[in-house]
Parts: sequence; structure tokens; C-alpha cells
Amino acid sequence: ADLANIVNMAAVQASVENCSMVTQAHLEWAKDKVIMGPERKSAVMRPEDLKCTAYHETGHALVALMTPGSYPVHKATIMPRGQALGMVSQLPEHDVVSMSKKQLLAKLDVLMGGRVAG
Repeated sequence: ADLANIVNMAAVQASVENCSMVTQAHLEWAKDKVIMGPERKSAVMRPEDLKCTAYHETGHALVALMTPGSYPVHKATIMPRGQALGMVSQLPEHDVVSMSKKQLLAKLDVLMGGRVAG
């Protein structure tokens, strides 16, 4: 159901942009909207808040990049989405059915990395 929803949203976005076909960029846009929530372009953030959010998300991303056992960083943004002011998205390299202790501790490190940075 989610895959059909993503493809449909991508097709609608391609139509809005007057494209004759759905591209990878449209599918990526739709996936982000489903996973991270819609962009809140109307959210006005002060420069100080943007800077704090950027440090925070950078903390998550840097810890993810430097921690053995952590999933690779797919995307980082300070564009407010849903209830979040920013987000770092990590995607595993393969299907995950369980986590090792090393992976679980790496995930905790990444979660705390944002707090430590900003």
C-alpha cells in the first residue's frame, strides 16, 4: 500500500511539474514525503533557530558516519517536516530483521549525537 501511495504521489508531482514521465527525483520526493512528512514551507524560522537545527542534525549525521555498526546516512535536511525541525535519514544496506548489540549501541549513539552537538 505504501509503495502504491509513493508511486501515485510521484505521478501527481510529475503532472504538477508538467513532466511527461515520472523520474527518480519524483519518486525520491514522494518517498521523503511519506517517510519524513510534508515540508512545512510556511514555517518561519529565525536564523538562530536554523543554525541550532543545523548543528543538531550535523551531530546526528557525523556520529552516524563515524560510528561502526551505524546505518549509512541517506539524507540530512533542516527543512521542517511534520513535527520535526530537521531530520537525518539513515537507510540500511540490506533488509534488516534483527539488530546486533553493536548496531543497537550505534543507533543510540546517533540519537544522542544531535543533543551533544546542539
